[in-house]
Amino acid sequence: MCLCAQARRRPASQPRRGRLGNCRVTRLGKSRRELSGRVGVNTKTIRYYESIKLLPEPARTPSGYRIYGPHDETRLTFIKTAQHLGLSLDEIREVLVLREAGTAPCEHVRGVLRQQVRDISRRISDLRRLRQELQSLDAAIDNIPRDAAAVCRIIEHVRSPQPEETANSGMPMPLNRNASPTFWRVTATESPPPHHA
Repeated sequence: MCLCAQARRRPASQPRRGRLGNCRVTRLGKSRRELSGRVGVNTKTIRYYESIKLLPEPARTPSGYRIYGPHDETRLTFIKTAQHLGLSLDEIREVLVLREAGTAPCEHVRGVLRQQVRDISRRISDLRRLRQELQSLDAAIDNIPRDAAAVCRIIEHVRSPQPEETANSGMPMPLNRNASPTFWRVTATESPPPHHA
């Protein structure tokens, strides 16, 4: 059943959190390794989710072993699926908080997914533009003077956006790996801008 539609009340058959003194009950649970294998999430990730309170503290046997029940498996599967859809851990936490407060979070999730679609469309557009620029750079490489660079003439042939250019455009300065570079076109009568050490 979807987390959006589940009742807030814990099923009577589900073990309560904390130490379990009844060995017969603990046999109904799974170890962390067993949970990892069933959901496809490694044990270190499960431990991390517990440390940031994305997963609740599991029940324990009298000897201290963690025991995970059906609710833990459902929640971990939900987290994994939400990550597959592009939600961050903070966004997943927001969804779970809404759910635990008794609010069906599906409309909130719908808004997050729509934003994901907009972000993906923008990234696709940026990647297409970058592909064209890389193709243009590749076509210009043979015309770049071999002695016109301190390290690599190809990379130094590219001029990244300057801070004043992004300031004038009203857009924040992007990281270099996401920046849209400008290529200096090389002709027989034109040389690349001088390199400044």
